[in-house]
Amino acid sequence: MARILILFLINLMFPNLLLGDVISSQVDDLSYRLPIEIKPNFYELNLTVNLNSNLSETDFKFTGEVKIDIVAETQDVRSITLNMKNLTIKNISLYHSNKTAIKLDSTVYDDVHEFLIIMLDDKLKKGNNYLLTVSYSGVVNDQLRGFYRSRSADKNGNLIYVAATHFEPTGARLAFPCWDEPAFKARFNISITHSKSYHAISNMPVEELKVENDMKTTKFKTTPRMSTYLVAFIVSNYECNEDGMFRVCTKPQAVNQTHYALEKGKKLLDALNEYTAINFSHYLPKMDQVSLKDFSAGAMENWGLVTYRESALLYQDGVTTTRTKQSITTIIAHEFTHQWFGNLVSPEWWTWIWLNEGFADYFQYIITHKVLPEWRLDEVFVVDNIQGNAFIADAGENPRPMNKNAKTSQEISRLFDNIAYQKAGSVIRMMSHILTENVFHEGLKEYLKQNALNVANSTNLFEHLGKNKKWDGASFGKIMDGWVNNAGYPVVNVKRNHDDELQLSQERFSFYETKNDANWWVPITYVNSSSMNFNNTTPIIWLKPGRNETIKFNKAERWIIVNTQQAGYYRVNYEPEMWKLLSMQLNSDNYENIHVVNRAQLIDDALNMARTNRLNYTVALTLTLYLERETDYVPWQTTFRNMQFLHNMLRTSVQYNNFMSYIRKIMKSVTSQVRYKPYQKGEELDIVKLLRINAMEWACRAGVDECKDYTNREFNAWLSNSSRSFDIDLKNNILCDGIRSANKKVWNYTLTELLKTKDEDEKKSLLSLLACSESVDLLKEYLHMSIQENATVTFNNAVLNVVSQNPKGVSIALEVLTNEIEKIKKLNKAEDVIKSSVDIIASAITNKDQLTQLIMFLTKERLKPNTLQTILLKATRNLEWLNVHQETIENWLYTHRNYFNSSSSLTFATLLIIFSIFITRFY
Repeated sequence: MARILILFLINLMFPNLLLGDVISSQVDDLSYRLPIEIKPNFYELNLTVNLNSNLSETDFKFTGEVKIDIVAETQDVRSITLNMKNLTIKNISLYHSNKTAIKLDSTVYDDVHEFLIIMLDDKLKKGNNYLLTVSYSGVVNDQLRGFYRSRSADKNGNLIYVAATHFEPTGARLAFPCWDEPAFKARFNISITHSKSYHAISNMPVEELKVENDMKTTKFKTTPRMSTYLVAFIVSNYECNEDGMFRVCTKPQAVNQTHYALEKGKKLLDALNEYTAINFSHYLPKMDQVSLKDFSAGAMENWGLVTYRESALLYQDGVTTTRTKQSITTIIAHEFTHQWFGNLVSPEWWTWIWLNEGFADYFQYIITHKVLPEWRLDEVFVVDNIQGNAFIADAGENPRPMNKNAKTSQEISRLFDNIAYQKAGSVIRMMSHILTENVFHEGLKEYLKQNALNVANSTNLFEHLGKNKKWDGASFGKIMDGWVNNAGYPVVNVKRNHDDELQLSQERFSFYETKNDANWWVPITYVNSSSMNFNNTTPIIWLKPGRNETIKFNKAERWIIVNTQQAGYYRVNYEPEMWKLLSMQLNSDNYENIHVVNRAQLIDDALNMARTNRLNYTVALTLTLYLERETDYVPWQTTFRNMQFLHNMLRTSVQYNNFMSYIRKIMKSVTSQVRYKPYQKGEELDIVKLLRINAMEWACRAGVDECKDYTNREFNAWLSNSSRSFDIDLKNNILCDGIRSANKKVWNYTLTELLKTKDEDEKKSLLSLLACSESVDLLKEYLHMSIQENATVTFNNAVLNVVSQNPKGVSIALEVLTNEIEKIKKLNKAEDVIKSSVDIIASAITNKDQLTQLIMFLTKERLKPNTLQTILLKATRNLEWLNVHQETIENWLYTHRNYFNSSSSLTFATLLIIFSIFITRFY
C-alpha cells in the first residue's frame, strides 16, 4: 500500500517521468577486473613529498617512481594493464631481466575502469620476468583516501600538515600505479624523501636514513608478500611512546595520551599470538599505532602500521569516558585481528570481504573478553552486535548476502557494511557453537597456517573448519551455504502440535513484506523448565530447508526456550500461551534461572515479533513488566534499544505520558541498584558505569524525581562555577537534562561555555546537547546556528539532534528547512546535506500533518525521483505501522496506568489475570 501511494505522489510531482526512470541503472560492464596474464612480484616505490603549510591547495604535490618486477603468466602477452587514478605519467619503460629494453607501442588511460594500459611492440613470454618502471606525479589530496593530507599542530599549536595513506579498498592506485586487487600480492621496498624536520614511517622498520641539504630520505626494509590496500606510509612531526616492538605515535602535545593504547595493545596482540599459534613478529618485526586528526574511518589495519582517528586511540584518565575507553580497546582488538584475518590471509576478491571484517568484528569482543573478562563482552556481543546491528540491517530493505560480488570502486566500498561486519561476526559466532569451540579453534589455526601470505574464499574456510565432518549427511560447507549466500535470516516458529510435541518451522524475518524464501540449515538448541542446561549450545537437532521438525514436550515441562544463549543467528516466536508461561517464569523470584543472554533474547524477540505483527503487543509488553526486577546490564541494553523505537513512534500519541509512566515503573529496581551518584573511583565495575549512563538517560527523560533532582543540582552547581567538573560518564546526561528546561539566558551561557572546548570532536558532541531544549524558539536558533559560516555543527546533524530529542522536532526542522532553503543550498555539499536532512525527518514522521508538511516541501524542491521514493517510503511506513499497532499499545498503556503510578510490584497472580484478559480478547 505504501509503495502504491508513493508512486502516485511521484507521478503527481513528475508527470513526465517514466516509471522505469525511478530505477537506477546498473553497471553491466564485467571488465573492471584486471587481466591475470601479468602478475607483480616486487615493487620498489620511491616518493618525494612537500608538506609546507604555506602551500596553496593545488601545491600539495608529490612525485614518484615505481619499479615493478612482473612475470608473464600466459603466452604471447601483447599488453600490460594495471590500476591508476589521478596521477600524471611522466615516463614508462619496460625491460627484460637481462636489462634489454622492450619497445612500447602506445599508452592508454581508461578513467572509467581506472586502468593504465600499456600496448607493446613485442610479445612477453610465459614464465619470464620483466621490469616495468613508471615515473609520475600526483597531489596529496584532502579527500581522506589514497595519499592525503591531514591537519596537525606543532608544539606551539601552529597549523601544520601530515601526509598519510588510506588505501582500502581501492586507494593504492591514487598513490602509485599498481595491481590494486587483493589477490595480486607482492613484496614492497618503500623509500620516501621529505623535509628533514619530519619523520616517515611505513609498514616495516627504517633500514636507512640519508640527509641532504633540507631533505631527508627514509628507506624501509622489504615487506612480506602483501596486498596493495595494506601498504601504508606517513610523513609527520609525530612523536612516539615506545616499548620494545610497540609504538604509539601522535602529535607532540598528545603523547601523554598514548599509554593506554600501548599497554592494552601489547596484551591484545599477545592474546592473538596465543590464539592463532602464529606469532605476529614472525612476519612483521614491529607494530606501530598512529592517530590522525583527519580520518575517514574509525581505524585501518595496515600491516604493522595501524592508523586511527584520534578519538579511537587516545585516552586520558579522568577525561575519557568509560564507553570511549571500551570502544578504544575493542577497536584496537579489531585492527590487530586483521593482522591475521585480512593481512596474513587476504580475501581472493572483495566478494569475501567478510572473511576480514567478520572475524575482526567477532574477535574484537572475544579477544578483549580474554584480556578483560569483567567487561563480559562475550555476552554483550549478543545484545550489541547481533540484536543491535546485524538483526536490524539484515531485516531491512533489500539486504545483501554475505557473499556479494562487486566490480566498480564505488560498489566495492559499499560492501563495507553491517553485513560484512556484524552479520558475518554473528554467523562466525554461530559456527563456533555448531562445531564446538575446540574444533572451531583448531580449524581456524589450520586455515591461517595453510593460507598464510596468500588469499582465500569462504569455501577454503569451510573446508578447514568442517574437516570432512557430516551433520545429517550434510557437510559443513553445505550447511553454511544458505547463511553466506542468502540475504536475511530466519525466525523459528514454535507451536504445540500435540499434547506431548512441539512443531518447529522457519520463515524469513523482515521488517517489511518479503517473500518467504527461508532456506537455512538452522541449528536448534533448547532448554525447558525441568532441564535448564544453558551451557549446551551445540545443535540438538537441525531444522532443514523446506522441512518442519518436532520436539518431545510434555505439560510437566511447562515452558521451553529455543536457541540457548542465542548461539544461532535466528529469532524465535512462540504461541501466546508459551509466551505467557515464559513471562510468568521471568516475573518470579527465580527469573535469574534463565540465562542472562536468553532473558535479553526473550525481550528482543517478543518486541520484534510484535513490531512485525507476528505477536500482539499486549503479550510482548506484558512480558517486559518483569524488568521491574531486572538489574543486569545485558537485558537492559536490549530493552533501552527497543524502547527507543517505541518512544519514537509514540511521541505524538495521547498515551505518551502513560508510556513514560511505564518506563518509570519498569526501571524501579535498576535505578535503585546503580544509583545516580557514582561510587568513588575504583569501587565498581565498568559495566555498572555503562548501565548507569543508559539508565540515567532514560530515567531523567521519563521524569524520575531522583534523577531530575540529581541532574538539576549538578547543572546548577556548574552554572555557578563553570570550572567545576562533572563525573565524566554522566556529563552529557547532566547537561542534556539541565538544558531541557533552560531559558534563553541559560541556554546561551551554556553555548558560550561549550564553545570553549578545545577538542573538536568533543565540542561537536557537547554542542549536540543544545538540542535537548524543549523550547521551540531555542531549537530554531540551534538549527539556524548550523547554517552559519564556519558552523561547528552541520545542518543535517543539527536536524538529527532536534528530531531525536523533541516530539515537535519534525515540524521545527521542516519549517527551518523550508524557510532557509536558499541559505542551505549554499552550504558545502548542499545536495547531500538536504537529502540527509529530509531522510532524517521522514524517518521520524508519526502523523499525517507532518507527512503533509513534508510533501509540501518535496513538491516545491523536486528532489531526484529515487531519493523521493526512499523518503516517502520511510514516512508512509511509519504511518502504516501506527495504523496497525498504535491503538493496541495505547489501550494497554491506558489499562495499566494506575499500576504504573502505584508503588506496588507486579505479582504472579496479577500477571496471570492480565494475560487471561488479553489472550481472551485478542486470541
